[in-house]
Amino acid sequence: MEDQSQLRRIELEKSIPLVVKVISNGRVSIPKDIRDLLDLKEGDYLMIEIKGILKTVNHEVKHIVASTSD
Repeated sequence: MEDQSQLRRIELEKSIPLVVKVISNGRVSIPKDIRDLLDLKEGDYLMIEIKGILKTVNHEVKHIVASTSD
C-alpha cells in the first residue's frame, strides 16, 4: 500500500447508498454511473462503512444488520 500521507481526502455532502456484490478474491464492483459521478479511477481509495449484509439463502435474500454502535 502506498504512503497514505500523499492522499487527498474529499468529503461528500451526502452518502451514496448502494448494494454491491462481492466477487472473487473479495473484490466488489461499483456501478459505472457512480464511478463517473465521483470521477473514480483505478488505484483510487474509498472509505467504506458497512451497515449490513444481504445474504442469499436458498435463492432468497436475507438481510443481516451489523451493529456499529460506538
